[in-house]
Amino acid sequence: MQNELEYYTKEQDKTIKYLGALLPRLFRELTDYCLQSVSNALVQVCLYPRIIHSAKDALFTFHFFKLLCTLKVPNFNVLYVLSAILKNIVPVMHCCSEAEAESLGIFFSELFALLNHWSKRVNWTRECAGNLAFCRKF
Repeated sequence: MQNELEYYTKEQDKTIKYLGALLPRLFRELTDYCLQSVSNALVQVCLYPRIIHSAKDALFTFHFFKLLCTLKVPNFNVLYVLSAILKNIVPVMHCCSEAEAESLGIFFSELFALLNHWSKRVNWTRECAGNLAFCRKF
């Protein structure tokens, strides 16, 4: 079991390194004009379907969102994505099944815990200051 853990840890590190190299290339060409459209598309096509699929997928989606913030991907704007999440996902809650609502609850619980964590000046300075993903204008 220890060997398996080591293997998956190495694979995760390789994947994060790969994403760290790939994502800046994918987001580099975006202009400020299309950032909101891309954020809406990211939420509607990538995040939302995964969030409502299952509780595990909701947790995975949260960690993917957090990874995008951590990797400091150029032209990835957290504020636009959060806005798209609130505008596109919150209204859908009224039409969800019980299982989908549970998955949404898990995602939002983790998301709001992260936002609460960032609201403390010490954490904000350490984790977010200087990260272009948190800029209101580029």
